[in-house]
Amino acid sequence: MEKGTFAKYTNKTYRVSNIDVDCIRLVSEDQADLNNGFKEKIYPSNYKDIANLPRLYIKEIKKAEIDEIYEVDYKAKYKGNIFLI
Repeated sequence: MEKGTFAKYTNKTYRVSNIDVDCIRLVSEDQADLNNGFKEKIYPSNYKDIANLPRLYIKEIKKAEIDEIYEVDYKAKYKGNIFLI
C-alpha cells in the first residue's frame, strides 16, 4: 500500500492530491473513471518527457460527497526509536 492521503468515493478508493476548504481533488490512474466525471490531467508543454509521465484523471468534489478520508503513513520502531519510512 502506498503512503499518502486517500478518500473513499462511490465505493472506490482514490488518492487525494489537494484538500481545500470545502473541496477535495481526487486522482485516479484508471481511464474508466472518465465515465465517472473525471478529466484527464493535461501537463504543461514545458514539462520534459511528457510521453512517459503517468496518465492521471482528476475530479474535484465537495467534502460532503466523500464516504471516508484517511492518511496512510509508515513508522518503524527499532531499539526504542521510531523512524518514519
